[in-house]
Parts: sequence; C-alpha cells; structure tokens
Amino acid sequence: MRAIPHSSVQRIETASQFLLGQVRRFQVCGQGQSAEYACHPTPLGRAIVVIIGAVAELERNLIIERVRAGMRRARLEGRHIGRNRLELDHGPIQRDRCQGQSLRQIAKGHRVSTATIQRVLRLQNSTAQENVA
Repeated sequence: MRAIPHSSVQRIETASQFLLGQVRRFQVCGQGQSAEYACHPTPLGRAIVVIIGAVAELERNLIIERVRAGMRRARLEGRHIGRNRLELDHGPIQRDRCQGQSLRQIAKGHRVSTATIQRVLRLQNSTAQENVA
C-alpha cells in the first residue's frame, strides 16, 4: 500500500470544501434544484460532490499531461511550437524615429504594436553601443 503525501490530501480537502461551499451557495440562491441529488445537504450528497470534483481534477491533469507530452514530442521532432517570429526591416523604423515620428505613428505605419517598435529600437541602440565600444 502506498502512502498519500499530506499535501495531496490537504489539496483534495481544500478543493472539496470549495465545492461544498459552491453547492451551499447555489442552494441558497435556488439554483440547486436541477441537480438535487448532488446538492442534498446530507453526507451522501456531499460525498457525490467530492467524487465528481476528484474526477474532474483527474481529467484536467490527464489533459495537461497529454498536451505536454505532445509538445515534447513535437520539439524532439524539430517542429516549431508557437507563433513565428515577426520579421521586420529595422532600417525604416530607425529612419522614421530619427525623422521625429512618435512610437505610435511608427507602429501604425508598420502595422505592429508600439511594444514591438520599442523592442526594435532598443535592440538597435544596444547594437550601436556595442559597435562603438
């Protein structure tokens, strides 16, 4: 027989208390009538809620595990995960900034966010400082 770590038991207990609190809240609001078997204020009703909550948590963890395994396999196969990096021509951005345009104007002209423009300019400034040094 395997021992269950105290933290796991405590986490299950906390989740169960949360679920029971929600059930009580629904009963007070009159929303517990459609699932009365699970909302019954008896030990059996509370046990059903706890079991349903445990199954839901297990299902969630299984889904997370499968997704991570798929991403790990894709990385090992050399596939790119996520969005492709934005390719921008840095010269016109720097030229527009030197002409006095605001970051917002430059971003609108190049159809990117102001954060992207700031990153490009910061990268160019740090590269220029390294070349001088």
